[in-house]
Amino acid sequence: MYDKTKIPGYLIYEVTNGKPIYFKGYKEVLAGEKKFEWIKGYSTLHCWLKTNFSSMLVNSIDNTKFDVLSGEPGIKMEGDNWRVAQVAIFKRNKLVLNKKYAENAPEIVIEIDVQADTEDIGSDMKYIRDKVDEYLEKGVQKVIWVFTEAEIVVTCTEKGKWQVEGWEKDIETIRGVTINIAQMLKQRRENPAQ
Repeated sequence: MYDKTKIPGYLIYEVTNGKPIYFKGYKEVLAGEKKFEWIKGYSTLHCWLKTNFSSMLVNSIDNTKFDVLSGEPGIKMEGDNWRVAQVAIFKRNKLVLNKKYAENAPEIVIEIDVQADTEDIGSDMKYIRDKVDEYLEKGVQKVIWVFTEAEIVVTCTEKGKWQVEGWEKDIETIRGVTINIAQMLKQRRENPAQ
């Protein structure tokens, strides 16, 4: 067991309820078995999805009304708490561009898998439920969570009401803009690199 007061700050992924949530793999870093860079990075599928979601959204939404942020934008929660998203769609009039975490809630958050160590929380599902609920309490209108291992997408617009779909279904992000992961992957397979 590690003395949590001596864990370096760079291993903190998020803070909620005044308590740090560490990166998955932080114990291996502390034990010298892995480098921090190895646990901070993502799979190629994860990165490809995040990049393509962002690109598709930037090219499909009304950029005079909305901004798309990706690459783990920080979102300030109540008190000294903060969360990070994979992709977030903000109303432009609610997003202040500065060197701080976003103070206002995005309209939509897209998450991919779980990067947090959830041992102290209880389980990945409890972490997910808590994070979704916190987003909704902050004012996020829709949370979309992609699970690459199970190949499902969970959408939530109100506490306790989750819609689960397979990758082959169209998932609406913002009004009129959908993502279909199976279709995106099929297009990539059918159009191989030259």
